[in-house]
Amino acid sequence: MSRQLIVGGLSVAVLGSVLLSQTLGLQAGARLGGATSKILAAGAIDLTKLPRAEAGSKEQITMHKDLATTAVLGGKERFLTFVSTDKPIYKSGEKVYARGILLDAAEHKPLSGNNYENVQIAILGPKGENVAAGSAQVQDSVWGFAWEVPEGQAGGQYTLKATYPWNGHCPAERKFDVRAYRAPRLKSQITFLRDGYGPGEKVNATLDVKRAEGGVPAGAKVTVSANIDGVEVSGGTAKVDEQGLCQVSLQLPEQIARGEGTLALVVEDGGVVETASKTAAWLRPPPRQFQLFCRQSTSIFIRKAAT
Repeated sequence: MSRQLIVGGLSVAVLGSVLLSQTLGLQAGARLGGATSKILAAGAIDLTKLPRAEAGSKEQITMHKDLATTAVLGGKERFLTFVSTDKPIYKSGEKVYARGILLDAAEHKPLSGNNYENVQIAILGPKGENVAAGSAQVQDSVWGFAWEVPEGQAGGQYTLKATYPWNGHCPAERKFDVRAYRAPRLKSQITFLRDGYGPGEKVNATLDVKRAEGGVPAGAKVTVSANIDGVEVSGGTAKVDEQGLCQVSLQLPEQIARGEGTLALVVEDGGVVETASKTAAWLRPPPRQFQLFCRQSTSIFIRKAAT
């Protein structure tokens, strides 16, 4: 990475950690990781030999050719990793299958077949904490990794991060979601008594509810509510009878603009609390008012007089 410095009207580009001395001399030292570590420049550099920026030009800097070398900038071949997962959303107990492909950043060519490299994989949680870690071997420019989502794992957006500490390739990331899933404990169905209702009318519906393992949640409390054009309307409470049926009712407001409504019934069966809802265009907007204007007309009949 380069930094821009302007000294005495001169435009200078330096790399990494280059220090500017107070005596109009530059002592540059660059540290390179791995086996390519060497000092690029040492001692003072004659500022008069560095390129000048033309007066009034918008160009800020031109890197000096002695400092911007191919070795410093990553070598002739620089590879990027394209990471993918088999699906975007997972639940507890499922496996996350990830694959990474290394391609040349400029020509999109894979690694040569003789190169066997290692990649470090880290799974980061929604808060950035380390959840799991592992490694994989790159073969034919491709690596694979699998992670089983533990039972009870918190939901949220997770990140798979791939790094190459021994080869220096650019790291890569891929995000995926983990969602907590629980099979419904109650089977419910809502049936409206009529197909449509208007402003100010009472909505009547029947809830048919059964336990998933069998049986009827007799005596379960049912809380009635509705969302009408974005406004919450309460409908009180009711109870499930011995047949698993519950009759509910809800008074609609006098003013309804669009007629978009959702009826929600919260069923409390001991420690199980589930919501049954039904969305439909069952609200009729108020009818248009028509005024009938009558105009009286006078007819004049002319009858010929008898002679």
